[in-house]
Amino acid sequence: MTAPAVRRLVALGRLEWRLELRAQIPAVAAVVCVMWTVAVAVVPASAAGRLGTGVLLLDTATFGGFFVPALFLGERADGALAALLVSPLRFGEYVGVRLAVLTGLSLAAAVPVGLSAARLRPHQPGLALLGVGLVAVLTLLLAFALVQPHRTLVGYLTTAPAVIAPLLAAPLAHLAGVVDHPVLYALPTTGAADLIDAGLTGRPLSPAAGAAATGYLLVWIASAYALARRRFHRHAVQAPAAARTSRPGRPRGRARWRGGWVLTFARADVRTAGLDLLPAFLTVVPVALATAIRFGYPWLAELVRDRTGFGLDPYLPLLLTVAVVIHVPLIMGMVGALLMFDDMTERRLQLLRVTPVTLERYLGYRIAFTGLLALAGLVVAVPVCGLAPDALPALLPAIVLGAAQAPLIMLTATAFAGDRTQGVGLLKVLSGLVLLLAIVPWWLPGPLRWLGLLTPPGAVTYVQWAAHSAVDVVIGCCAGAATALASAVALRRRIVRRYTEGL
Repeated sequence: MTAPAVRRLVALGRLEWRLELRAQIPAVAAVVCVMWTVAVAVVPASAAGRLGTGVLLLDTATFGGFFVPALFLGERADGALAALLVSPLRFGEYVGVRLAVLTGLSLAAAVPVGLSAARLRPHQPGLALLGVGLVAVLTLLLAFALVQPHRTLVGYLTTAPAVIAPLLAAPLAHLAGVVDHPVLYALPTTGAADLIDAGLTGRPLSPAAGAAATGYLLVWIASAYALARRRFHRHAVQAPAAARTSRPGRPRGRARWRGGWVLTFARADVRTAGLDLLPAFLTVVPVALATAIRFGYPWLAELVRDRTGFGLDPYLPLLLTVAVVIHVPLIMGMVGALLMFDDMTERRLQLLRVTPVTLERYLGYRIAFTGLLALAGLVVAVPVCGLAPDALPALLPAIVLGAAQAPLIMLTATAFAGDRTQGVGLLKVLSGLVLLLAIVPWWLPGPLRWLGLLTPPGAVTYVQWAAHSAVDVVIGCCAGAATALASAVALRRRIVRRYTEGL
């Protein structure tokens, strides 16, 4: 390697680290690492090893995959990518440095989580870190390749799961013992799960099997790198050049807001999502989640009972809360927040100052849009999932309060995120925090369960479990509505001040 290349790499490494520090990516990694370390530590030792393997594979190794698209789209939007294209920097250097920094964060986070899962006695820590590192590199390259045709995070997230989800579902089924078939090893992440599991729990893994899993992962990484390079050249290099040299078309006439500003915003969201994929995504996710729970839970409960003697039926209310009543609004709130981040990046919020539509109206539209999406998703998912012990009317108060969590998540992320990359990290932390606040009332003693009413997610749990007591439902609804309304007003005021007074 020549001296100029070394200097480029060192300079780019420093720049990348400062960029990620500014986006608070290391801070997010630290918070998520602490959350998982504590969660794995409180699990019984007999299950901690296998749970730790799943956490390292599904969350820690894929951590950077949330940020690569946001960083790339941010560079494209602010012109940094255009500057990089005319610099001496090469594609391998540009991608390699980013992969090195984000993979390093995954490996650093994997150490305390792995030690917690193995109770400070991992069998082969190097083997576990090898699996985490290889999966991290593969995930980052795939995320970089998949984001190239898109201009928004929502557009990326409506298509990326079709590629990423199978890579995570196969090893999850393998670790849980749901499916134990050689065909799962057609996906390289199954072999990575064996590497991590052997490193943490000492599960037997022959040197030949470990070498085969490593080699297969390297083949996939090489293929993902070639795909990323080809798509980058097509969409980031050739496409902008073709756009600059193309002949201008006919000038557009003055835009008409047919149907009023509400329908105009709705049509803009559809166009922003790209090729009408957002409506399909929002329709499919609640139905797919509820259907998977309906047909998967009985089989999973029987499997857990046969293997461990542990029955899941007493925890049905908790599963309903976490998997449906809170999870669906969490997804919708994240979608609403991502749409807000795209508008922030494109400076559309500032443009509202010179339009008949005020920022307050825009926020009102976003709140209503996100809340109604969450409400519709819950009305479908709760009866379909098969976990609800009561009829739908009895759970309507909890459903309405649950749907109100979606706008709160969107407003919180928008109020405190400085840019799209920070917003992605904040959403990752918020998702864990919301789920934690929702399950806290379950572990509180009966006389102290009212403490859950102090937070909007805790109020949802309280109302759901008190469905047979009219007095408790009324108290829970009043407390939940009051906390949600107060939070929404404070967050809305902060957002308005931020974009009108430069807060």
